[in-house]
Amino acid sequence: IQTLDDIVAGNDEKLSSILEDALSKQQDISFIAIENEGLTK
Repeated sequence: IQTLDDIVAGNDEKLSSILEDALSKQQDISFIAIENEGLTK
């Protein structure tokens, strides 16, 4: 079973490129809060 940390690490590169693209085009970036009790430090 994957943890949230595993999923985030696996998608980090794709999400970073999406974020960089949105920033370069000066687009609004929406964020949502998530429950993160299971995260490790």
